[in-house]
Amino acid sequence: MTASLVSSGQGPGERRLILLRHAKSAWDTGAADFDRPLAPRGRRAAERSARWLARRAYPIDLILCSPARRTVQTREYLRDRAGAAPELREEQDIYLASLEDLRRLLTGVPEARQCVLLIGHNPSLDELLDWMTPTPAPRTPKGKLLTTAAMAVLRFAVPWKSLARGSAELEVLVRPKMLNRDGEFVG
Repeated sequence: MTASLVSSGQGPGERRLILLRHAKSAWDTGAADFDRPLAPRGRRAAERSARWLARRAYPIDLILCSPARRTVQTREYLRDRAGAAPELREEQDIYLASLEDLRRLLTGVPEARQCVLLIGHNPSLDELLDWMTPTPAPRTPKGKLLTTAAMAVLRFAVPWKSLARGSAELEVLVRPKMLNRDGEFVG
């Protein structure tokens, strides 16, 4: 997918869901999984992704975030670049979530919310992306959809409570390796 496919405009009745996998965490800290911080590489990738998201100016009005340290730290990079201050909800169920946990969370989003950012973990984010889109998204050579600090922007016209398999269109999939330091597409 290319930058030309990206549009921050939204039609009437249209909704967006932005899936963001946390940035690369440090494994060598001795911390429990929940408490692992971002690695230096993760901080750089989170900054690139945050700059890309800020350039798109999506009208995010709700952020759903896992309370794990690496997701909270990833979110901090976005907060510095957000225009308006969207509602923020840390949701314990996102950490170690199943596809069904994420579906239940999203179908409970208030209908007034038009653009939601969900910051979480794999494998559940990859499973959700596969479930929501009728056409398979491009995978990495290792078979992943959302690498660390990657985002998928989904667009759909059904109410949150009516989300169903294949109900969304993948607008764009962005991985940090596709971006330069300023958050612009390279190549």
